[in-house]
Amino acid sequence: MDILTRPVHLILDWDGTLTTKDTLAVLAELPKTRDERNHNSGNSGTAPVVSSVQWQDIVNGYMQACNAHQASHFPSAGGPEALEKWLDSLESIEYASAQRASDSGFFKGVSSEDVRPTITRALETRALELRHGWEKLLSLGLATGCQVTIVSVNWSETFIRWSLYLAAARLQRADLDTDELQSYINNMHIYANDIHGLSSPLGSSGRLVGNVRTAQEKLACMKKAVAAHAPSIEPERAPAVVYVGDSATDFLCLQRASGSGRGCDRGVWIFDGPAGDAEKTMEKTFAPCKAEELDFVVARDLERVYEIVLEVCGDETHRWTARY
Repeated sequence: MDILTRPVHLILDWDGTLTTKDTLAVLAELPKTRDERNHNSGNSGTAPVVSSVQWQDIVNGYMQACNAHQASHFPSAGGPEALEKWLDSLESIEYASAQRASDSGFFKGVSSEDVRPTITRALETRALELRHGWEKLLSLGLATGCQVTIVSVNWSETFIRWSLYLAAARLQRADLDTDELQSYINNMHIYANDIHGLSSPLGSSGRLVGNVRTAQEKLACMKKAVAAHAPSIEPERAPAVVYVGDSATDFLCLQRASGSGRGCDRGVWIFDGPAGDAEKTMEKTFAPCKAEELDFVVARDLERVYEIVLEVCGDETHRWTARY
């Protein structure tokens, strides 16, 4: 049992942070599961769902738009201010990609019934894999006064929640109450987009809904989450805020946490490559920033993030128990 002497509000990115890699390819398996379900139901009256594009078409369209935009707009210098402007300029790219996927009908007819088997299969094949220490980190939310929140540009909040819930069900640890962890996951705050109508009688309309597509929108969600968790607590007594992310889309949130002016807050950058490559990779990820302009703590995995939380939450007189 570890002791937190100050409560923490842990805010986590999803793809590449809680997971070892991007999970949109797993999400793209939902139509396949839908088709299998319709076939196995024996309902001959169910019309096949036909999308105007394949998943790779959606990916290619997005990459082509990004590459063209980068070729003409990416800043070669200017530090954090230039990076923020660059990230803002991607808004039209991100929303256009979501609109193309919506217009294609790729997810049309997909149901909540398809989510669980798709994720189960991905966990079994390790197409979906959570980072080492994820369950220990989420267990911080079980401590009195503490909270864990996810902020993601992923296309489905439902997918994220079910991924964590089913991964928790697979845990075999005598020192962890998985039922309690699953209950927390069921009710935790997740700011993300979603596939419209997953629970509708005829399945999804195929539209992608939500407005968490950019770095600025992630930052807005982070601010909202922090304010909701500690609405009337003086800043010096409010929970420590630790934001964890891996990509440029996390830049503003990482910067907000690391530059808050409170010694207990941290922006933690996930990097699992060779330690000697951390500075070079950080500058590449957050170009055109230089490493000395980025006050981020580097963590190889979520076990290390857990250690960082313990390091920064130990300077108050009130004691808070993390039940893990």
